Amino acid sequence: MNNKTLYTISEDEYLKHLIKVNNVKRNTWQLLFNEPHTTESHTISLLCEIYAAASHLEILLEELEDFFDAKEQVFYLEDDQMVKLSVLLSSSAMVKR
Repeated sequence: MNNKTLYTISEDEYLKHLIKVNNVKRNTWQLLFNEPHTTESHTISLLCEIYAAASHLEILLEELEDFFDAKEQVFYLEDDQMVKLSVLLSSSAMVKR
């Protein structure tokens, strides 16, 4: 018998993360390409890391759409999906600090 642990994420939580990711990407893009004062290489590198982390998180969130249960209004995630989500959320938080 193959036992699996399932994790759930509410639709509200999912949408909250998706909105944050879109805001981070938009703001970072603005700083990278439309702000004249972002010429310091360390700042540019950090902004690129933030944008990359947000992009990876956005891709994962889009992949999770296949696991949405409309009746229960939740996403059911298996171990590997939850690990990816946890790592990307943690890395996004660390990069922003």
